[in-house]
Amino acid sequence: MATNAYITLEDSSGSGGYFAVVQGGYDPARTRNQEINRTVAGTLDISQGKNFQVHNYMLRVRESEDRVGYADYAEIIRLWSLNNPKGDPSDRITLIDHYGDTHYGYFEGKFNPQAVTTLLEGENAIFFVPVVLHLDP
Repeated sequence: MATNAYITLEDSSGSGGYFAVVQGGYDPARTRNQEINRTVAGTLDISQGKNFQVHNYMLRVRESEDRVGYADYAEIIRLWSLNNPKGDPSDRITLIDHYGDTHYGYFEGKFNPQAVTTLLEGENAIFFVPVVLHLDP
């Protein structure tokens, strides 16, 4: 199975780019949408819904990007900030993973970038940006 050295994140209009993922910063999870309770008699009462995937990434993003196809820091901020499901572009994100598989989903949580260089501007300014994507089932 061929792999890419990046993931692709795009908005609903196809605008976006490649993002590098920090080694160890890829954490895909499959989650059960369920609720488990115990009845008065001590047996289990289980409600099950669809299973879904949550992908956690630690992106390595340059403030200014000169590599063709790669997105810069302003672009991940723009993608993450989309919040209108009926907008154009909408808040639904297209993820093309390392394997070339296409998924659709939504960002969750807060935007909390970490500068990993003393420079904060230019192509030598690097940020680690943790993102969480809930994927459509």
